[in-house]
Amino acid sequence: MGKEEPYVDPEKTGGDALHNVSWVLSVPSPKTIYLALLCIVGCLTLASLVGKVFIPLLGYDKILEFNHLFDLGRERNVPAWYSSSTLLLCSILLGLIANHKMREGDGYSRHWVGLALIFVFLSLDEAISLHERLTAPMHLLLGGGSGFFYYAWVVPYMIVVALFLLVYWKFIIDLTPTIRKLFLMAGAIYVGGALGMEMIDGFYMDVYGQDLTYELLTTIEEVGEMLGIVIFIYALCYYLSVYPEPNQSMLKE
Repeated sequence: MGKEEPYVDPEKTGGDALHNVSWVLSVPSPKTIYLALLCIVGCLTLASLVGKVFIPLLGYDKILEFNHLFDLGRERNVPAWYSSSTLLLCSILLGLIANHKMREGDGYSRHWVGLALIFVFLSLDEAISLHERLTAPMHLLLGGGSGFFYYAWVVPYMIVVALFLLVYWKFIIDLTPTIRKLFLMAGAIYVGGALGMEMIDGFYMDVYGQDLTYELLTTIEEVGEMLGIVIFIYALCYYLSVYPEPNQSMLKE
């Protein structure tokens, strides 16, 4: 099976306009979306740091609710809702690509559908913290949890990541170079934050307990996850921007 080749030369278009997906929806350019999301991530990070560091240092106990609302390390607050929404956006973009691939009879259409479903799950997980419910069962299974596996939910998720790479490796290899590089970069940053930093957080919590350093470590973790998703959204928008418009027979189906 050959590599996927976009119809429009990305070097000529620069990926600066989603002109080829006017048949799907009208949206800003990939670069505009990327910069806007980066600004949101920056604002959320700043708000979290203000809540974690400056408000407690200044002793403004009466407005600590601000910390709860914007703390990157907490669930069911503004950053968590943002992360869940961007993961859902990834699923929608992947669904658009999958739909077009199925119309073409592309051999990798099922892989795109699978990615869309994976991101629906990740969005739901982020919204209601499904992964944290695995910690107690994994502690029982492992006979306890300490050190890097203090948050033992990382164990089954590491296995899932390994299985994902096994199933999707050829799909990744057959992507065009630019998209492959962006996908791998986004995945490495996201997984590095979600699993790698979570293990470091767990080790620190187990040894030193929860203090300001721990709070900063969790901030790094969440920022890594958000940046990984921003890059992935950019990659998907860029992919759509250089992808061929379906022919009239496809539109009539």
